[in-house]
Amino acid sequence: MTLKGIGTQVDPDFRLLEIARPSAKRAMFMREGRYLRSLVVHRVVRGEEGNIEWGKVWRLAKMAFKYYVRGENKL
Repeated sequence: MTLKGIGTQVDPDFRLLEIARPSAKRAMFMREGRYLRSLVVHRVVRGEEGNIEWGKVWRLAKMAFKYYVRGENKL
């Protein structure tokens, strides 16, 4: 609240969430990254028998390509 108050005093159009969002996302992904990687590998990529399901890997790769390479990562 202090940052928002100072920001709006300096610039009436100050938007704290727009400024803080990239840093908050980066911090969240760094903190939760290990857990999320484990979850993806064990629950999404591998089947019930523990074998890699290549169809799921392919779908994840296509989604990652669209998100990072094509720039379809606008929220």
